[in-house]
Amino acid sequence: MNNVLKKLKLLPSDPGIYYFKNKQKKIIYIGKAANLRNRVNSYFYHNSSANNKLDKMIPEIDDLVWRTTVSEVEALIEESKEIKKISLFIIF
Repeated sequence: MNNVLKKLKLLPSDPGIYYFKNKQKKIIYIGKAANLRNRVNSYFYHNSSANNKLDKMIPEIDDLVWRTTVSEVEALIEESKEIKKISLFIIF
């Protein structure tokens, strides 16, 4: 988790997609953001009683990877592509 907290400081304010990985380096979540810094930080500084699913995921996050995009729309498209790639990998 220390690695993730250090990376939070490096996040740009640009639009993009982000990946949370567990200790086994498997992607456990893919998301998109109009502002990567604001969106990703919101996971780590949220009201813990507000989202039980989120409370379970946060301790599993061991790494954070992101990729900036030109626009929020491009982030949406890229997120969709990445989720489909991961889904196909899991199915087959």
